[in-house]
Amino acid sequence: MEGKEKAFNFENANPQNERLMNKTTLERIVMWHKVKELSSKGLKKAQIGRKLGISRDTVRSYLKMTQEEFLNSGICNRRYKKKLDPYKDFIKMHLEAENCFSAPQIHDRLKESYPDLPVVSERTVYSYVEEIRDEFGIAKTNEVQPRQTCQLAPTGYGEDAQVDFGEKLIRNEKGYYVRIYFFAMVLCRSRHKFIYLSNRPFTTEMTVYAHHLAFEYFKGMPRRIIYDQDKVLLRSENLGDLLMTEGFRSFTQECGFEVIFCKKADPQSKGKVENVVKYVKYNFLKGRTYRGIETLNEEVIGWLDRTGNGKKHAATRLVPKEEFEIEKQYLLPYYGSIVQPEEKMQSYVVRKDNTIAYRGCFYSLPLGSYKGKGCKVLVMIKDHELMVFDAETGKQIAIHTISPVKGQLIQNTDHRRSKNESGKELEDKALTVFDNTTDALLYFGLLHSDKPRYYTDNLREIIKCMTQYPMEIRLESLCKCLDARAYNAKIMNEVAGTLLKKKQIPELDDILPETSNMPGNYDIEPSVSDISIYEEAIR
Repeated sequence: MEGKEKAFNFENANPQNERLMNKTTLERIVMWHKVKELSSKGLKKAQIGRKLGISRDTVRSYLKMTQEEFLNSGICNRRYKKKLDPYKDFIKMHLEAENCFSAPQIHDRLKESYPDLPVVSERTVYSYVEEIRDEFGIAKTNEVQPRQTCQLAPTGYGEDAQVDFGEKLIRNEKGYYVRIYFFAMVLCRSRHKFIYLSNRPFTTEMTVYAHHLAFEYFKGMPRRIIYDQDKVLLRSENLGDLLMTEGFRSFTQECGFEVIFCKKADPQSKGKVENVVKYVKYNFLKGRTYRGIETLNEEVIGWLDRTGNGKKHAATRLVPKEEFEIEKQYLLPYYGSIVQPEEKMQSYVVRKDNTIAYRGCFYSLPLGSYKGKGCKVLVMIKDHELMVFDAETGKQIAIHTISPVKGQLIQNTDHRRSKNESGKELEDKALTVFDNTTDALLYFGLLHSDKPRYYTDNLREIIKCMTQYPMEIRLESLCKCLDARAYNAKIMNEVAGTLLKKKQIPELDDILPETSNMPGNYDIEPSVSDISIYEEAIR
């Protein structure tokens, strides 16, 4: 067929073809159309095949057929027999009875009703169930009724604000990722926003400081502020009588605004600030280079002026900055003084053994934390816990319970693992422990099959413990573990220790003295006491 093919006309399909117009058929029709289109552009059959991922013969057969011939051909309507075809009516019946059934549920019902069901994967069942839904128009419905909500009328000027926190990774000038934390407040009526960013996780003191900055920015305070139940603000739900943290409670009493906490897992209660958090992440922070936290906070104020508050809001169709000129007249007066909180995170030098010293104890860090002389981490103490953060990225890298006893090494076993060492490298090292024997290769294969999640842990234990034994003991303990099907490095270590003790115990003949020089007979009678002596003592 020469020239450019006309757009595919589905009306040419006969009723039978129309009935079989499933997903696979549509894909073949689209492929036929692409083949015709590429051919009209002058591409050869082999080029079309490579471009579309089909064989040259398929391209040739498609090119020979007109639109009508293709629709009526076996190629378009061909359907291969599937393993689950005998159970089609059973599946259709269940889907029509309960259209909320999931594919795993259908799979289980099939196994329950048909013990001779062929082995099929969950993916196969899912695809077949979806095909039946498409063919018979059985839409899946959610068993749980959707939550009914309604849009609330706009609140009065100066009445409400919403607060939330967010975080995002951005790159610094060296190309490394830095985690940025931010505080967002939005006035509900005008949608005027304030953002404060930090390279440290927010504490209660930092949150209070951010509030002061927001009130200074707004030149006033709203009457009510809505929050999530965040741990820096709230100590306990207390069955509805919410207990705020001491610092935040004192701040709210001093300022005089009303505090409202949302229920857990209820983002709809403060959707305005949720949208602001996404706006900051994907409009301001996305693609931005970190050049210091002070610079970033200066940049966000500029972004708020020209974009965050300067552009027309999508929902209200009003410019927040212009609406704020009205709302600021209704805000409560703010008389607070802004005092930047003391930095509660202190820098600690990382020792060469990847630990830090704190109050007479050593606390472990992940391997690789030490990056040379002068390397430091940030430490924050909270509720008898020592939290360690990377000084460059702000990411938490360790957490320990503070030891009351001095001179202790508090170590997380995961910190002893080398994150850069691959499983293959560990396996090669472990094989050399057993002189690369066939038995060792067999044992490691069985160990991996038995404990895939703990395979590398077992390899590390073998490398650590088994090297202390002679090669003869190692190989013998390996054989015994193979015979006993004991796929555990600790058991192997115990077996090796037992074998070594047996080797070190001398033979019985070496312990007993020679009996050839000992006299054979003894003419000795033991002395016998007179019982009257004991009777007299008792009296």
